[in-house]
Amino acid sequence: MDLKTLLEVLDIERPEQFVYFDNFADMIEMDMDIPVETLYALVSRVPENIMGELITEYFDDMLEHMQEDETELYTLLETIKMALLGLASNAKGERAAGQLADEIHRFRDWFKFEKNVSCQDVSGKKREDLSIFEAITLHRGDKLDKPGGSGYTFDFEKCLDYELEEYALSFSEE
Repeated sequence: MDLKTLLEVLDIERPEQFVYFDNFADMIEMDMDIPVETLYALVSRVPENIMGELITEYFDDMLEHMQEDETELYTLLETIKMALLGLASNAKGERAAGQLADEIHRFRDWFKFEKNVSCQDVSGKKREDLSIFEAITLHRGDKLDKPGGSGYTFDFEKCLDYELEEYALSFSEE
């Protein structure tokens, strides 16, 4: 997928129009692979403050709907959010924007495509492996159907191995 195709899928004409929560959510949650080069072409043209706001809004919305007892996953997602925010706030220049694109790509693969969450209905009859995105979406829908969301149990243990890349961030004005 090239930048033109990504923009068409996101229903915008230019990267500078990538300013809404739905744009970021659609980019993270779409089923198509987005090459790092395409992500770079997008994020390098979105102002750092806008990208930071979108990251914050997306992660806050996601974390708001997590299971209360998933402290380790919550903490990991909060850490990923902070890392992405750090990269976004320093995304001036080719190298920094490339690092942000790389980390968004890694996050998308882990969050949307890896089937690393074990889900079982409470009857014990049905068990399947889901992506983190699918598990959070199912839990969110389950809570709408039944307050408290008691229809499924989730085991997030296998997804806790996400390692953040260590980037040297400059906090000085350039």
